[in-house]
Amino acid sequence: MEITWKITKKRGNWRPFLKYTMTETEEEVDLCLPSIYVKTTMPKVLRRSSVFPGKEEREEGWVPGEFEEVATPLSGDRTRRGSLYLPWRPGANPEYPEVEESFKLVQEEYEKRLRVAYDSAPFEYSGKLSMTPETKKHIAPGVIAKKMLKAVGEKE
Repeated sequence: MEITWKITKKRGNWRPFLKYTMTETEEEVDLCLPSIYVKTTMPKVLRRSSVFPGKEEREEGWVPGEFEEVATPLSGDRTRRGSLYLPWRPGANPEYPEVEESFKLVQEEYEKRLRVAYDSAPFEYSGKLSMTPETKKHIAPGVIAKKMLKAVGEKE
């Protein structure tokens, strides 16, 4: 599965906006994996595009109380797109290492399940049952008698 992402932020009191896409290969889709949800290391902030000085994550001593959860594509789908707001950070170009770290967690969990699914090998099973020799011996006299009578034009 390929995971791509982009973080954009407008100048000012705007929160950074993360957009991501997870795309499964055809081989992964063929394995019919369920969607998995992974708790990330990305702090959860309000679903609002802006945050003002002294509020929420811009308040002194702020500590995230919750972390984002992301999900892989649903079984049968090939792509999942998502977006979320990241906490505002000071500086001209702040870093968000938790984004890559989080997607690595998703990748690890996904690949664990991918390996388990792959190890469930394909197979084909068929069978056939026929009349047992004991039953053939039991009905043979009647079957032969019927055939002989039919051959000479007699009814049973």
